[in-house]
Amino acid sequence: MLISTDELAGITDIGTLGFVPTMGALHAGHASLIKVSVRQCDVTVVSVFVNPAQFGEGEDLDRYPRTLEADISIAKEAGADYVYAPTIEEVYPHYPALSLAGEELEPGLLARNWEGKLRPGHFEGVVAVVKRLFDLVQPDYAYFGEKDFQQLRVLEDMVARLQLPVEIRPCFTMRDADGIALSSRNRYLSAEEREQARSIPTALMAMRDAFKEGETGTNKLLNLAQDVLDESIQLDYLAIVDELTLEPIERLTEGCDRQARAIFAGRVASTRLIDNLPFNS
Repeated sequence: MLISTDELAGITDIGTLGFVPTMGALHAGHASLIKVSVRQCDVTVVSVFVNPAQFGEGEDLDRYPRTLEADISIAKEAGADYVYAPTIEEVYPHYPALSLAGEELEPGLLARNWEGKLRPGHFEGVVAVVKRLFDLVQPDYAYFGEKDFQQLRVLEDMVARLQLPVEIRPCFTMRDADGIALSSRNRYLSAEEREQARSIPTALMAMRDAFKEGETGTNKLLNLAQDVLDESIQLDYLAIVDELTLEPIERLTEGCDRQARAIFAGRVASTRLIDNLPFNS
């Protein structure tokens, strides 16, 4: 099940190779990505690598859960053929420098706002590690969840700009029965905090539903969502954006729901959560 860097070269000729990059702490959301890859590809590889380059100062790198044995079990149950858990030196050959010399890895204009603005260096770390993993694994298809929507768009843009021989295949956000988007960070929430977090998807759905009932003013929709959010949540951002450009939409028009998406980031106590919802769902 575990595959080494040297062994990766031996699987590229077996057939179509699907790849699910993760930072471990696998849950049902990751399993859903793996299952899609298994259905669509001859071979599926899941990587487990906690990437230090995408954590900023004061973020939760040290407490980020590392559960490789459980991750292997979940990946195997979902149908993955291999789990690839490289060392930091294999990913970053010049470690402790967390960079890849000679690579043109600017994250692009899609990374300038939202997470990119609040977490300087975050997307530089994301594109660096994903590009490096693509080079090591050589997949035909790579599967990413829409929960991290800006990350998804930044990586799609990277693949297009660098003309990489891999196709990114987005997958819908998976949610628990209470509506909260599945995330490795959900395990940090107490029962009371989880109840507060339930207001996040409720607020996003309230905006979408109000739009479907005829409300097109984004300010009114955003005010509605803020009224729904639990007052204890520390808001980083709440916006309605164009899915392609990630720029805010000032006013919704007929048909624009096909590319309008509500995005959210904020803290429930000490746990930072992100979520989003397409208006055409």
